[in-house]
Amino acid sequence: MEILTENTQNLKIANTGKHSLLFFAWILTIDFFFYKEYFGLNALLIAAISIPLFGMLKYKNFKNQYWWMVSALWLTTAIGVFVNPTMTAVLSFIISFSIFAAVSANTRISIPMSYLHTIHSSLFGIQNYFKSINHFFQQPKNKSKWVTNLLLIVVPLIVIIVFLKLYQAADEQFYELTKFINLDWISWGFLMFLALLSFLFYGFFYFQTSDDFTTFENNLSETVKPSYKDKIQNFLGQENEKKLATTLLVSLNLMLLLYNILDFEFLFNGINDPNRDSNLSQIVHQGIYALITSIVLVILVIVYLFRGHLNESGKGFIKALTYAWLIQNLLMVFTTITKNYIYVDTWGLTYLRIGVFIYLILAVIGIVITIYKVKYKKSFWFLFKTGSLAFSMTLSVLLVFNWDRTISNYNTTHLPADKIDYLYLKNLGPDSYYTILQAHKKYNNVPDFILLEISEELPDLIYRLEDNKENLSWLSTNLSDYKLNKELEKVKFNIH
Repeated sequence: MEILTENTQNLKIANTGKHSLLFFAWILTIDFFFYKEYFGLNALLIAAISIPLFGMLKYKNFKNQYWWMVSALWLTTAIGVFVNPTMTAVLSFIISFSIFAAVSANTRISIPMSYLHTIHSSLFGIQNYFKSINHFFQQPKNKSKWVTNLLLIVVPLIVIIVFLKLYQAADEQFYELTKFINLDWISWGFLMFLALLSFLFYGFFYFQTSDDFTTFENNLSETVKPSYKDKIQNFLGQENEKKLATTLLVSLNLMLLLYNILDFEFLFNGINDPNRDSNLSQIVHQGIYALITSIVLVILVIVYLFRGHLNESGKGFIKALTYAWLIQNLLMVFTTITKNYIYVDTWGLTYLRIGVFIYLILAVIGIVITIYKVKYKKSFWFLFKTGSLAFSMTLSVLLVFNWDRTISNYNTTHLPADKIDYLYLKNLGPDSYYTILQAHKKYNNVPDFILLEISEELPDLIYRLEDNKENLSWLSTNLSDYKLNKELEKVKFNIH
């Protein structure tokens, strides 16, 4: 009933003049920022404007820690778009906005469920858009005087602008007489884009949560019920399940202890092996695939074992074994991080090796949340919900880095000249070109075919950047292209 009330309030808000004007101003701002523009600074600006705007629609959100975390998530992805507007960054920005809109409507909505609520609100958005317009004009007596006065100004102004643009397009002499009225930023395309945005974003501004999805989530408990029983527990009995859990955890602890001893032995002794470099790739790559599987299984096993009465009856020895196993898994992660670091230090950075670091960071987060789950008797739903937020925020921070530039800079400054893979760096794209050319000046060992390919691609790259300067405004500015422009200015004289 509480959610039904919230949805009713949202529809009522949609019919108030002040909020309608806020919606129109917000959509007009998005239109101005993104019409005939690329993603860049405009994404950061719209996030910086929208966060306090959505907060003002529900003042209690300003006091909600979870809302601020989701706001930070969206803002961080916006920074990532400004730094380097890759397809991944832009997609993350859009997804994060949908999460933000859902949580702004109801701070009890988790990230996993926010996607379902977003789909629901988007589908009903256009329908509610027309309903709100119809409702607004059906009850003129209830509208405040300032809204009526505003309509008396806005409606004629819109009509005048439309006919002015029509007459200017139809008669050149009329255009010359009226061109001092500079409305070039308004075009039919601009207005059509504005109309499209109002349809698409109405369901985000006036977010309508799904009662069914909300009820479903509210029924998901964050704590484990000690009274929970399933068919396996009924078949085995509590004592037999405790014996099974003890045997399983003892065996897993012993196996992982042996694994970690061998790992530490390699780090202390095998690190000086003259054949280390040739074996390291196989060790790291094979190890990470096994680690991915094992960490997932670790969490699933813990979730299953502590789904019911073991949270109470297994407080002593069984929980001690569980903590020991989870801590040993953390040690396994840290030794793998060390091996991957040694691998990077020897052969340089690649996206695959960065991906290994990212997975290992997420693994640490997952294990720490699992330890918390066991200690405070939390459910799988708590683990999934909390992990989704933690993973999302971690991955959003990674978008702030230009990894093409990071890889090329690291490899050309930290590796011996004979170990630099220039072909790999060249295939990263334009952000690595200047670094390769600088390395060639320093080492004079870049293969000729790579230099030839770069020299052939540079004119088109320079043309694209200069064309963007002419046809795009400051709203499309991004740090990646800004740095690229500065670097290419230094090498233009070589291209003739």
